[in-house]
Amino acid sequence: CGLDFRAGPTFSRDGDQNTREFVGHEVMLHSYTPAEFSEMLKLSLQIFAEQGVPRPQWFRAGGWMLDPEFLPILRQWNFLADSSMASPEALNGSSWQDEPLQKYLQILWGECDSYSQPFCDQGLWRVPNNFGAIDYWQNPPVEAALHLASAENPWVVVTLHQETAAEHIPKLDEFMESLQFLKTIKLMSSFLESSWS
Repeated sequence: CGLDFRAGPTFSRDGDQNTREFVGHEVMLHSYTPAEFSEMLKLSLQIFAEQGVPRPQWFRAGGWMLDPEFLPILRQWNFLADSSMASPEALNGSSWQDEPLQKYLQILWGECDSYSQPFCDQGLWRVPNNFGAIDYWQNPPVEAALHLASAENPWVVVTLHQETAAEHIPKLDEFMESLQFLKTIKLMSSFLESSWS
């Protein structure tokens, strides 16, 4: 993008410990300015086009670290929805519990929980990642999903990281099997959306 790399701040207690292609993985997106974020989106969309990949319409920031001031930038680039809002409680029992990431989620999205549903904000659909990342699940959140089943057209949003999908996809299978009889649940996965649509 022609931008200067920033090594921090990060959402990890010990700073970004990643190397080579993963360096910067734990650097918070709002380490960059809105104008720099726009440049990142511009190049990313160009790469998608060059590779013949359909233009994405949904966005989720790494570590769910999207500063609300970036929402207008997403609209400028014609994104329809953002799924960066996440429930801090989704990290309970994971290696991120009580770590800076969970604390930042509490600051950014403290009102988000497993029952949070989509809403419109500044012309952009905000679709909470209400069931967090499957990588960090200790047990599939079936109880919360069963509670949501009583709502009208409930949304359940699950994130699955591509680099660890092979290890964690059985959790998604188990979760789906436990919900087969709940036809009204709309399960969305960032992984499935970006990889298989």
